[in-house]
Amino acid sequence: MQRPGIAVERDGPAGHTGLRGRLRSWVPYVLVILLALLTGSALERFSKNTALKRQQEANSDYVEDTIARAQLRLSHYVDLTDSLLAYLSLNRASEAADFDAMAGVVTRGNSSIINVALARDYVVTHVYPLEPNLSALGLDYRTRPDQIASIEKVLADRETTVVGPVRLVQGGTGLIVRAAGAGSDRMLLSVVLGLDPFLAEIGLGGTWGQSDVAVRATINGTDESVTIFGSDQVWQASPIVRSLRLNETDVLDIGIAPVGGWISRSPFLWQIGALVFGLLTIALYGVQFATRLIRDRSEARRQLVVAINSSQDAFVIYDREDRLTLCNEKYKLFYPESADLFVPGARFEDIIRKGVARGQYPAAAGREEEWIRERLAAHANPAEPIEQEMPDGRWLRVTESKTPDGYTVGFRVDITELKTAILRAEAASRARTDFLNNISHEFRTPLTIVLGYIAFLKNVRVLPRFRDLSDAVGEAQPAREKLDAFTEDIITQAGKTDRSGRQLMALINSVLDWSTISGGHVELVLSDIDLDALLRGLCEEFHDAARTKGLAFGYEGTPCHVEGDEVRLRQVFMNLISNAIKFTDKGYVNVTLERSDRDAVVHVEDTGVGIPPDQRETVFERFAQVDMSSKRKYGGAGLGLAICKGLLDLHRGNISLQSTFGAGSRFTVRLPMTRPGKDASPGPGSPGSAA
Repeated sequence: MQRPGIAVERDGPAGHTGLRGRLRSWVPYVLVILLALLTGSALERFSKNTALKRQQEANSDYVEDTIARAQLRLSHYVDLTDSLLAYLSLNRASEAADFDAMAGVVTRGNSSIINVALARDYVVTHVYPLEPNLSALGLDYRTRPDQIASIEKVLADRETTVVGPVRLVQGGTGLIVRAAGAGSDRMLLSVVLGLDPFLAEIGLGGTWGQSDVAVRATINGTDESVTIFGSDQVWQASPIVRSLRLNETDVLDIGIAPVGGWISRSPFLWQIGALVFGLLTIALYGVQFATRLIRDRSEARRQLVVAINSSQDAFVIYDREDRLTLCNEKYKLFYPESADLFVPGARFEDIIRKGVARGQYPAAAGREEEWIRERLAAHANPAEPIEQEMPDGRWLRVTESKTPDGYTVGFRVDITELKTAILRAEAASRARTDFLNNISHEFRTPLTIVLGYIAFLKNVRVLPRFRDLSDAVGEAQPAREKLDAFTEDIITQAGKTDRSGRQLMALINSVLDWSTISGGHVELVLSDIDLDALLRGLCEEFHDAARTKGLAFGYEGTPCHVEGDEVRLRQVFMNLISNAIKFTDKGYVNVTLERSDRDAVVHVEDTGVGIPPDQRETVFERFAQVDMSSKRKYGGAGLGLAICKGLLDLHRGNISLQSTFGAGSRFTVRLPMTRPGKDASPGPGSPGSAA
């Protein structure tokens, strides 16, 4: 009865898990769509607000420019009125003709002026032009309740004032500029402006662009206002309004509103829609790509973790702060005493210190702090792999490297078998070297004695026994001839034996030298050496050997000093020169010494057998000669060049080769000079030839 229940519980969560997984997979797409919609909405609002702001600024600029022009024109008319009043005040007895003349000057070029009127004691006495304004002549302002209050104020304050709009006696609507003169006759000058001409003069028309313009007037400070230009609908369309104050009570409001109303939606709606659609398409593709990439990376990471844990080598990663990020099981197995320390976040230094305290690293015993410092330095700046001995006798090769982002990646490889083989090989090499040293000494001791005895045979005539025998034979011809012939045979054979013995001694000495060099037992006796003098002396020693073979032999050098062991350097150049003479049957052998930067450069050049290209890399190895036929022809153990290279390495120098098979060779030796700034001039007899 429980098994079906377990099955149901297993199926239920699985089904819910699958549904949740599908829902989670759709979440990024839903978020991207919502983000796109929000972005589109924000762009639409921004575009609409920007366009609306520009529309409002353009209309506002128009209204403010209109107000500025109106103020400028009104100031102009006020100045004209003040000027005319000043003239009339100085010429109070002027006739009508004089008034007309001056009023004509004022109205000329000012199309907004309908008439100019002069009143005394509230009665209009002069008007210009007279013909169209006869109805105004003789007007008593006291009969005009709509104007008398403003007139009384002008007369009382003596300030030029603009009033209006006012219904004119001669018909129409206008603005009046009034100024009062001094005197008991209450002189009042009025300049009447037609409203429509004035509005046209300041640039108001029926429409401006795509906007309607209207003007309304507030007279005598009341709350009521009257539209005197344009449509009342402008005031219902949330217009931009600027006010022009004529006086303390009269105000003109200029309003402007777009014909179709203010912008309520972006003018780039379809472009924004296309942009959002494009961005949404790209974003959805990006989500799909990112989802696939995350899935692939997750799978790759999973496979990597599996592969790392399956590896036979230990693997570890430390982050930029040198804290453990990841290690496989093999890593823990390689360091069992420290396995519990390998947790994410653990610092490398803490792991090392605790491992040393637990005896994890035998090499640290007795020098713990020094070993820790060395290990931390090697970990901070990884270079060559290091080898670690484990408490159980195993050996690990530790390889670490830095990633571009500062992580440290490490591998631990078990090299116990390889290390054991190397130690055995080193032990065998030491044993072989010891054997060669011992056997060479054992060979050289009796051989030295043999060569000593052979020396007596080469000089048999000086032996007392030989003199006794010679005296006993006397001068008897047959016996004397046989004794002399026997003596020559002994000397000849002794000479051959001596040459073979000395060749054998040279081979034994070469083996001893190589054993000493390869075993690292050479101790150089360093001194300042005149290399030119050393080479010149050697070439003089080899002059006879070269002449015996019919070879041209020469030396050319320059003063040059090096630091080295004179005996060992002499051995190097003796070997090179003797090889050149030995392997050259005709032609020449030349030795040159020159300076290059901070090095002394010696060339030993010959026209001998040369070296094939495939054997040039091996001539400096031990027991190497050009081929077996040369070994049979010229003899030797093939250790000479290997000894030269080993000795030059100890002197911080090097040797190189250029050769053409069958045409000769050129060996080049470089040694650091001890006085590179000196020896600039050749010494006595140099350069020269040893031939």
